[in-house]
Amino acid sequence: RRRRAAATIERGGSVRGDVRMERLARAAAAAAVVCVFLLGVVTPGAVADEETHRYALGEYTTLWLNKVGPYHNPQEAYSYYTLPYCRPDAPLPATQPATKFAGIGEVLEGTEFVNSGLDIRFRVDVPLADVCTIDALTAEQAEAFSEAVAQHYWYQLYIDDLPLWGMVGEGGVVGSGGSGSG
Repeated sequence: RRRRAAATIERGGSVRGDVRMERLARAAAAAAVVCVFLLGVVTPGAVADEETHRYALGEYTTLWLNKVGPYHNPQEAYSYYTLPYCRPDAPLPATQPATKFAGIGEVLEGTEFVNSGLDIRFRVDVPLADVCTIDALTAEQAEAFSEAVAQHYWYQLYIDDLPLWGMVGEGGVVGSGGSGSG
């Protein structure tokens, strides 16, 4: 302690000031430990949701649609519904947000979270069913998809903050037992 005091005086400082700063730092560290402990004890009883990543059986889980763009130029990104994807027939429940704000860095990258409107429940199996219908694509819509496939467009979705990627025009064929183009 004497060596520290001598070094402090040599620098032109005050021994009392250093002691006060040391005590203040210890108090701040103790307060941080208490906060972390309280967060660990209090939050398990909190309501499960997308923020806590804990869900109750049957709880609504949001599938967020993000963006589409060419694979070879990831900075070129568009809103998911820029392509004429089919939208769910059922309206979005009033309790669910239509969009979700991303951080400033994600916004600069072109991130735009849009609620898919799909009724996805945690650990609840559902039978295979159509979620939306479309009679036929117009020539303009077909050209948009054709161009997206030719340009190797990818899409990005999120569920519980986990990203899902896929290539436009690729996927499994329902009922074939294998993969194919769809």
